[in-house]
Amino acid sequence: MDLRENNIDDAADDTCQWLPRHPSYVAWLQDSSSLLWIKGKPGAGKSTLLKYAFKQDPRDTLMASFYFNARGHALEKTALGFYRSILHQLLPFAPECLSRLALIYEQRSEVRGSIEKEWDWSEFELKSQLRDLLLNGADRPIRLYVDALDESGKEVAVDLVYLFSVLIRRARSEGKCLSICFSCRHYPIVMNTFEDFTICIEHENSTDLRMYVHHRLEANCIFESKAELLARHILEKACGVFQWIKLVLPKAIDSCRTGTRIEAILTKIRALPSELYDLYKAILAEIPGEERPESLKLLQWICFAIQPLSVGELRDAMAVDVNPSCTTFKECMESSSSTENDEDMEKKILHLSRGLAEVK
Repeated sequence: MDLRENNIDDAADDTCQWLPRHPSYVAWLQDSSSLLWIKGKPGAGKSTLLKYAFKQDPRDTLMASFYFNARGHALEKTALGFYRSILHQLLPFAPECLSRLALIYEQRSEVRGSIEKEWDWSEFELKSQLRDLLLNGADRPIRLYVDALDESGKEVAVDLVYLFSVLIRRARSEGKCLSICFSCRHYPIVMNTFEDFTICIEHENSTDLRMYVHHRLEANCIFESKAELLARHILEKACGVFQWIKLVLPKAIDSCRTGTRIEAILTKIRALPSELYDLYKAILAEIPGEERPESLKLLQWICFAIQPLSVGELRDAMAVDVNPSCTTFKECMESSSSTENDEDMEKKILHLSRGLAEVK
């Protein structure tokens, strides 16, 4: 349930400090029932900011979070998974709702048999249970944090925004406290009929990005004159997208370490595309022809695995070929093309993916 959240980076030191002072965030916290949007480009740091906001939330409220993940398990990207997760987090604080749901479970198990074999919860009934809990089941204010709404798909996103728009209006009229924070990319989902609050992350994170870049350059002992030029060019080109910086900055640092002239590094930075998708293509295009089959194999294992693979599992997978010359797994692991240990495999992952894959 926490897989996606655990894979999201925590805010870097001294970053996101602007959020508690942002007018929209302050107004959202002070409003008894309202909706806050964290919007931004892909890779701008929306998930990290939402995770930071969740940790900063005053503890006098009941809180729950959900992180949609289009590349994850079915329950990570569907409304059913969302309802199950939020109920799981809130039901311990809503005893009447919990008792009612437990009774339904006992009755159905007795009549139909084992859950997940003979029957299962439907999306409709969990939606109904959550609606009741949010409006009537708790004696404290409730705040929900929902990340990457766009990764749920347009239909689910529209339904959820409509649902919570209705619930917030009703909570206001009944004197209840219900607030929702959604993060999503810039695309119109649905127009709300009441005022909500919005934070556009790339309009706010320039100080965070500058601090991150300078800290990384300083930690790698890049001379101040070079560091200032690199930082300025990288920050201008990134246009507020943290992921762009995270991919390009290590390459610039490596170039400095190998003695590449600063003019050549800056020329290469200027030539890089600003859009993440185009940057990914440009990075992969740099892989030499002789390394591409192994890079492709690595990325296929990462992308098409049913669940995230450990370094050891990926090392084993990379040792096996579709048409192996060796006849046993032991022979594959002992072949000259295999990787000796997990430490070397981590380096290989970074090298073959050119930084697009990372070990956590």
